Amino acid sequence: HMTGATSSTGCSSTSGSYISALAITNSTESDESEIYYRIAGASEATVVTATSSADDEHGLVLLEIEGPWEASPVDLAEAEARDASGTTNVINLAGTTSQADEVAVAAVYTRDGSNNGDLTWSDSFVSDASSVTGSPFKSIAVATRVLTSALSPQTTHTFTASAVSQGGMVTFKKEAAGGGGTILPQMMHHHGA
Repeated sequence: HMTGATSSTGCSSTSGSYISALAITNSTESDESEIYYRIAGASEATVVTATSSADDEHGLVLLEIEGPWEASPVDLAEAEARDASGTTNVINLAGTTSQADEVAVAAVYTRDGSNNGDLTWSDSFVSDASSVTGSPFKSIAVATRVLTSALSPQTTHTFTASAVSQGGMVTFKKEAAGGGGTILPQMMHHHGA
């Protein structure tokens, strides 16, 4: 969820609330991106509502990623410092994943009208979606990577024009021994409002 104010208050559906995994807050321009997650049940609502305590623009990207997942799946979560300009944003997680079988979700926010689309990601991250909103245009781009060994994930997101940017990443742990199944990222829906 991306807002034009540091005021994201949550995401929910009639199936239940989402849990905040990471807030990426730019207090200089008062913008915020936040990565939320929810371990889904057998049947989930198809409408998700993102809310903010301020009347400002929103962008929302939803991903559905097959598990099974740990009950508390967040392993690593880190927001990088704001970059005042440039056409790349680098995210380097400081820690090492606690297990080999995880999925990493990276998000980068940019503030510039020329960056109205998702371009490239490095280190085997796959672009899943982007969302654009507001004036000046703000965009959030999201990418995922299935991890097959314990490591310190990193990626560089490249975009069109020099802009203020800020990124962050969360890794999610697969269910421990006996969980079975595979982690398969797939875009369910994306929306820019």
